[in-house]
Amino acid sequence: MNLYNGILLLFYFICVGNCYILPNIPKLNKNKIYQTHIKEIDKQIIDLSKTTTINYIMIPIVSMIDTLSISYLGNQNDIIGSNSAEQIFILCYYISSFLPPILTPKISNLKEKLKRCNNQTEKENIKHQMNNIISISLLIGLIVGIISNFILFQNHLYFLKLSMNHIESLNTAVSYLKYRSFGIIPTLLNTIIFSILRGCKQLDKAIYINISSQLINIILNPIMMKMMGVKGIALSSVISDIYLSILFIFLLIKNKYITTNLKNIIGNSISLLKEGILIQFKNILSNVLTIYQSKKISSYDIKGNYLTSYILINKYTSLFQILYLSLSSVTTIMISSEKENKRDEIVKSRIFRFNYLLGFIQSIIIIICIPFFNLITDNKSVQNIISSHIYYVIPYLFINGLSYIYDGIYIGYQKFKRLSFINLMILSIMLMSVNYLPNLSSIWLLNMFVNIIKIYSCHFYL
Repeated sequence: MNLYNGILLLFYFICVGNCYILPNIPKLNKNKIYQTHIKEIDKQIIDLSKTTTINYIMIPIVSMIDTLSISYLGNQNDIIGSNSAEQIFILCYYISSFLPPILTPKISNLKEKLKRCNNQTEKENIKHQMNNIISISLLIGLIVGIISNFILFQNHLYFLKLSMNHIESLNTAVSYLKYRSFGIIPTLLNTIIFSILRGCKQLDKAIYINISSQLINIILNPIMMKMMGVKGIALSSVISDIYLSILFIFLLIKNKYITTNLKNIIGNSISLLKEGILIQFKNILSNVLTIYQSKKISSYDIKGNYLTSYILINKYTSLFQILYLSLSSVTTIMISSEKENKRDEIVKSRIFRFNYLLGFIQSIIIIICIPFFNLITDNKSVQNIISSHIYYVIPYLFINGLSYIYDGIYIGYQKFKRLSFINLMILSIMLMSVNYLPNLSSIWLLNMFVNIIKIYSCHFYL
C-alpha cells in the first residue's frame, strides 16, 4: 500500500465515515446554559486527560525501550522469545485482573454521592462503603495474584509450547517468563490501586509515583540485559513493580482508604467477581487473539521476519494509542459521575468530538514519522515489511480508538453484561477468521473490519 492509498483511507474514515460508516455524534441543545455545561465538561476532559495520558505514556515507552535494548544487545530470537513470553504473562494478568475495570465507575459514583451529600451520618456510611469495597478488592487481588503466580511459574513451559511456532526462540521465552511470573502479584495490586485513585480523581500523586517506578525500570533495562540477558529485562520489570506497589499502598493508607473493619466480605466478593469476570471477557479474548495472530504470522516465513515486523509495528504504534486509552478512561470516570448530574449526553458528545480531532492529528503525525520506523531495527527484510504495512495503521488506530471510547461509555454506565456480549461476538469472529488469512495485510484489514462492526453494535445497543 503506497502513501496515496494510506491518505485516501484516512480521508474516507475520518471525513466520510462520520456520515456513512461511523455512528453520528449526539446532537445537543445550543442554548446558553448548555454552552456553560459544555465549557465545564471540556475543561474536565482536558484536565483528566492530561493526568491519565502521563500515566499511560510510560507503559509503551518502557516497552519500546525493552524492545530496543533486546534488539541492539540481543538478536531476533531474543525479540520473538521475550515478546511471546510477555504475551503469556499479559494473558495471565488479564485473566486475573477482573477488578480494575469495574472499580473506577463504582468509586467515582460513590465519590460523587459523597460530594453531594449534606447529612453527616449518611456521609460516614458512604465513606465506609467505599473503604469496604477498596479493602475487599485489595484482598481479592492479593489472593488471586498468589494463585496466578503459582500457576504461571509451574506451567510456563507448557503455555509457551502451546502458543509458539518459532521453536528457535523457545529457550529465550522460557528464561524470560520464569522470572517475569513473579511480577504478577505487584502488577495486579498496582492496577487495582490505580483504578481506585482514578475513580477518586486523585491521580497527580499516583502518576508521580508511577513515573518514578518506570524510570527505575528504564535505567535497569540495559544494565540487567548486559548482565543477565533477556531474563534481566524481566527482572527489572519485577523490581520496579514491587517498588510501585509499596508506594501505592502507603498512599492509600495516608488517604485513609483502607479499613480493617470489613463487612459482608463474601457477598461483596461474589458481586465484584461476577461483574469483573463479565467485563474481562474482552481483555482475555483480545490477548488470546494476539497470541493466535502471532502464531499465524510466524507461519508466513521460517526466519520470523514477518512476526518481528508485526511486533515492532505494534510496539511503535502503541505510543499513538495512548491518547485513545486516556480518553476512554476519562469517559468512564465522567459518565459514572455526570450521569448523577444528568449531563452524560453532553459528555458523550464532547468525547466523540475530541476523538475525531485526535484521529486526524495523530494520522498526520504517523505519516510524518514514517521515515523513523526504520530506526527500530537494522534488519533490511524487516524494514521492508514494516514500510509496506505501516499505512494500514493509520485507519486502524482511528477505528480502534473509537472502539475504546465505546468501552469507556459502557463501563461508565456499568453495562457490563451488554459490553461483554458484544466483545465476545466480535472477538469470536476474529478468532474463527484468523486461520484463513493468507498474509499480514489481511490481518490488519480484518482488525479494522471487526472493529467497525463492534462500533455499530455498541451504538445500536447503547
